[in-house]
Amino acid sequence: VTPCNQFPCKAPVDCKWSDWGQWGACSADCDGGQRSRTREILVEPLNGGAPCDAVSSSEIGPCNRQPCKSHDPVCVWSDWGEWQRSDQTCGKVEQKRVKTLQLIDPTTKLEVTTAASNCEGDVHEVYPVNLGECEGSCTPSDCQLDEWSEWSACPCSGVRTRHRVVQQYPQCGGKACTGSLKEGDACEPECNQEADVDCAYGSWTVWSACSTTCGKGF
Repeated sequence: VTPCNQFPCKAPVDCKWSDWGQWGACSADCDGGQRSRTREILVEPLNGGAPCDAVSSSEIGPCNRQPCKSHDPVCVWSDWGEWQRSDQTCGKVEQKRVKTLQLIDPTTKLEVTTAASNCEGDVHEVYPVNLGECEGSCTPSDCQLDEWSEWSACPCSGVRTRHRVVQQYPQCGGKACTGSLKEGDACEPECNQEADVDCAYGSWTVWSACSTTCGKGF
């Protein structure tokens, strides 16, 4: 047997990492995101030195944890449109004009359709115009009721009555009359309950004004 390789063994060399690189871009601008960074092996293990841990070649960390700011949409009004009115050529009419409203996202510059509108202003405007009296027009007059008549004598039924008539029917779009033309009221009978009493009509009242000035009225 002949001896060999009698020189001393080399010392073991462990794996050595480089310093961490720069962080990469964050995955979000706000409300929290993630970013990563890497490093490389500078020295490979030799002579039975400790190996490199592959898991340690990259690292992930949090970033941009600040809350996102809310961006309220911007109110963008169009100009007023042209005045418009009906085909009516006389009397009192209303002219109308409108304008449109858009809600624009200040970041994307696109229209937002789901956001609530806090914009101030009207989308339409109304302006009354008097075009003068129409030919053959009349002045509106409301319905008028006459005064109540005196209460009737108290009959055996114990209910007295009074009435009133229409003094003037509504003309040219005037307001209609409201209320009844006859009403009753409880009273003490002024009759002999044992005597038979025949029905009797009172005298006709004076005719009320006609409901129209020509054609057929009532």
